[in-house]
This record gives sequence, C-alpha cells and structure tokens, in this order.
Amino acid sequence: MFSGFRQFITRGNMLDLAVGVIIGAAFGAVVDSLVKDVFTPFIGAVIGQPDFSAWKIGSIAIGSFFNAVIAFLLKAAAVYYFIVLPFNRFAAKHLTPAPAPAGPTPTEALLGEIRDTLRSAFARSVSADSPQPWRRRSGLPRRRDIMATDKDFTPADWQKIEAAPFMAGIAVTYGDLSSKRAIADEAAATGEAIKGAATSSSEIVRTIAARFAQGQRPAIPAIPNKPPEALAALIDGCKAAAALVAANAPGEAAAYSRFLLDTAKAAAGAAREGGFIGVGIHKVSEGEQMAIAALALALGLPS
Repeated sequence: MFSGFRQFITRGNMLDLAVGVIIGAAFGAVVDSLVKDVFTPFIGAVIGQPDFSAWKIGSIAIGSFFNAVIAFLLKAAAVYYFIVLPFNRFAAKHLTPAPAPAGPTPTEALLGEIRDTLRSAFARSVSADSPQPWRRRSGLPRRRDIMATDKDFTPADWQKIEAAPFMAGIAVTYGDLSSKRAIADEAAATGEAIKGAATSSSEIVRTIAARFAQGQRPAIPAIPNKPPEALAALIDGCKAAAALVAANAPGEAAAYSRFLLDTAKAAAGAAREGGFIGVGIHKVSEGEQMAIAALALALGLPS
C-alpha cells in the first residue's frame, strides 16, 4: 500500500501538476495585485468612485456583477498584454524552432524521376502462365562443358543474370544523365541489343534474347538516387551476374560478359550528346565512355 502511494505521489505528471498549481497561485497573486492596486484605482479616478458596488436595481446588486466582469477583463488583459504577448515575441526572436527536414533538391527529384522512368521502361510484363526458371536436381550432375540455360540456375540467380544486360544499359545512362529523349533512345537501344543477341554462341544469351522477344522482363533491383552510387551499384550487379555464369557455366562466361559490354556500348551509341546546331556533337560522351570503361574493367574485358 505504501509503495503504491509513493509511486502515486512521485509520478511525473503529479509533480508537474504540483509545480503548476504553486506557480499559478503565486502568479495569480501578482495579477490580482496588478488589477487591484494599479488598474482599479485608475478606473476609480476616471469615473469618480472606486467601483460599482453601490449600483443597484431594487434588490439586485448589478454593480457587483459589473465589478466581477471588469475584474475578469482586467485580469485577462493583464495576462495577455504583460505575459503572453511579451513571451511570444521573445520566443519568436530567441527560441527558433528546429528546421523542417529538407526535401529533395531539384536535381535529386529529377534523378528520382529518371530512375523511376528507367525502371518502368524495363518493368516486368510476364504472363501468369509463362515458364519460370527451375534448378536441375542435385542428384543429376551436369557436365560443365555443355551449354546452360535458365533451367540450370535458381530463380534468384537467373533473375540477376537476366537483369544484368538491362543494368548494363542503365549504367551508361547514369554515366551521362542528359535529356529524357536521349534516355528513352538509350533504353530502346538496350532492348534492341538484347533482341539482337538471339544468334549468340551462348545458350544463356540466346535464352535471355528469346524471353525478351516473348515480352518477359526481369525486375530491376533498386537503384540509388545519386548517380555515382547508382553507377557503382549497376556495375556491381553486372559483375555479380558474370560471376554466377562463370561459376555454373564457365564455357559461356566470356560470351555472356561480352554480351553485357556490347549492350552497354549499344546504349551509349543510341543518342548524340552535346553540341550546338550540329557543331560539336559526338556519339558517345565522356561520361558514357567512363561508364563503359568501368564496366569492362569489372568484367575483365578490354573496353
């Protein structure tokens, strides 16, 4: 019982209430003194009598009611003009509120829009009955010198392998973010490069091309907002996909890596960059060349 009482009297809200009551009582005395000793004598000097208590209508002490109303108004005015208003001005000048979280800059907003546009351009459009990759049963060993297809990988691994050529094309786009028209041209060139790989010597590449021609699109992993981070993430994704092919189908590793680099180069050559009224225009910008070089280095190929 005593412990419960102790918890009751030591609760934070109880202590706050006690402090508020004590301070309020002391402050009330200040306000009462201001009204009684300052305002009321001033009003009495103006009207020629200290208050309205002498006013009566028959047995109704209407003057006492007027005194109460005036006292209330004077106290309210004293609290507002001498306490609330000065404190608000002080707070506005010296107690600066914490700034609201900054929104994205115009550049970051544009990059986010470009990122969403790129992802939607390569969005999945797979029908419900389309074939899904499956893994060869572990009890049946696979000869590593024969061709591999999507069925020789787990769905998660094949997802990375199939998404990599799209990521290679997007990496070039992030190497030099220009106009939306140029970005659309690079996305279209990426698709054409993938479809054009239908005659590749690699069964994996031919499978990717066939699935693309049938309308199937892989889900592109999340892309960071900042271009340097996005470019690094895209190249790392291509490198990881190439490593998966090298580990499971080493005979196709070189052709697959070359396919990724060729797709990136096709995207880079899709739009003309820079120049003015036909002067100084070049097919592949410096930023795109650097993106291709970085991709080639990650894949272990000459650029």
